[in-house]
Amino acid sequence: MKTSIEQAWDSAIEKARSAPPKAEGYLFFLLDDTADNKVYGGVDAEHNVVLAIEVNAKPAAAILKSAALDYFRHRREGFDTWLMVLRLRRPELSPVFGRLCQDLIDEIGNTDDEETLIRLVHRRLALWQRLFDQSGAGLLESHQVMGLLAELLYMDSVLSAEQRTVSETAAAWVGPSGDDQDFRFSSEAVEVKAIGPGARGVTISSLRQLDGVLPVLLSVWTMRPASSDEKGAVTLNRLTASLEQRFTSDPVALATFRESLLEVGYVEHPHYDEMAFEPLQTEQFMVEEGFPRLTTATVPVGITSATYVLSLDSLRSR
Repeated sequence: MKTSIEQAWDSAIEKARSAPPKAEGYLFFLLDDTADNKVYGGVDAEHNVVLAIEVNAKPAAAILKSAALDYFRHRREGFDTWLMVLRLRRPELSPVFGRLCQDLIDEIGNTDDEETLIRLVHRRLALWQRLFDQSGAGLLESHQVMGLLAELLYMDSVLSAEQRTVSETAAAWVGPSGDDQDFRFSSEAVEVKAIGPGARGVTISSLRQLDGVLPVLLSVWTMRPASSDEKGAVTLNRLTASLEQRFTSDPVALATFRESLLEVGYVEHPHYDEMAFEPLQTEQFMVEEGFPRLTTATVPVGITSATYVLSLDSLRSR
């Protein structure tokens, strides 16, 4: 089933065939005339799909350097309002762009302050640019999917244990924003690793990944590629939908979770329905005194970064 923004685009494209907009012009359809915040979907003269958000005050400019997206402000003649316009320049990305736009529209529906709305749009622009710049198709590769699934499975296990609130769990997922570990709770940090069956080691990607002010737990998930219809198999689309249901009781936690998914480069797409993995084993290792690791304090002076592999046999025998 198509989203409301995709339906608006279809209507605009169909109408543009018989009544194309003028050069530098646009054809817009209002998505919901009962909503407090007015959002439009449409096309430009070249049939590029467009999302437009109406505001009263002239919005601040936003710097967007992307071959896929552009952003500009458009004064509505006769209405004394402005449109914040996002335009997709690459038609092959329209399924991903459609989902991104719909997520933004849903979030806008919960925003009753115009300044907050404008900041939200600018924040999403930066995330979308990063997402499209990561991959030509705006989609994660197989090894990235496996790693993300492990993090989400860990999150699911935390929520299932009911030892932490949904708010605490959503806020603790700091890996997508570039922190040293994937999760940071008040009492410990957690680094989640996904490995394949038969793996003999775990790759540690920095001197800080197993180091910090808080105690660090290394959570290792063994995953195998699977068919999406196999018993025990998980996919990103199914798992994220399940987690979103857990977060619905707390709108702030839900928004935090969704933004973290964008940070890591995920947006719901049929591509992920067929990319499944089955978790086979979970192992937890507390990084304590004597744990084999490299840190900035233990390497020779002059070494500022390092990637290394920890032997699983060594960890298991501790």
